[in-house]
Amino acid sequence: PGHRCPGSGIAMEALWFRRRSGERFPVDLQVTRIAEGAVIAFRDITERLATQAQLNRQKSLLESIFKALPDGVLFADSERRILRSNASIAKLFGYDEDDLRGRKTLFLYADRTLYYENGASRFNAEVANEIFSTDIEYRRRDGSTFIGQTRGLPVRDSDDNLLGFLGVIRDVTEQKQLEQLKEDFVSTVSHELRNGM
Repeated sequence: PGHRCPGSGIAMEALWFRRRSGERFPVDLQVTRIAEGAVIAFRDITERLATQAQLNRQKSLLESIFKALPDGVLFADSERRILRSNASIAKLFGYDEDDLRGRKTLFLYADRTLYYENGASRFNAEVANEIFSTDIEYRRRDGSTFIGQTRGLPVRDSDDNLLGFLGVIRDVTEQKQLEQLKEDFVSTVSHELRNGM
């Protein structure tokens, strides 16, 4: 990465020095002007660069996992504005990922009342740090609705401040329809057996 010498207007690439052993190491350069000229300080930044590289690898891994998940995943802030979503959530709702970003999740609900009820019971700063699961009727971009098995949890920082909410949504409409058919069939058969065929 490039550096700029303060007050000099000179942009520099990272500097590399050599130890007596011949090993190269990166340094950070700091120039401070004084009346007699300048003080130049060099600092070994090997550990800092190694830490940054490790953080970049972890970020890349998490990004890859987020994108690869087959279920729809979204992360919304404490006001329930969508900050991140994966391709699966965009496909599930019929939106581009960019169309979702920054919008409150209200537009995804088929029933506005349920949005507010969930806000009071699940999506607020006082909610416990535990995973919840519920079925919610959602509305796609084309106006069609589906039942989404929704699992969510609050995300907090190391000081327990609420950062937002992570939600995982799976379309279970067909599963619910099959369960209803099975229930109706069992009910019909039970009724016929009790009353004689």
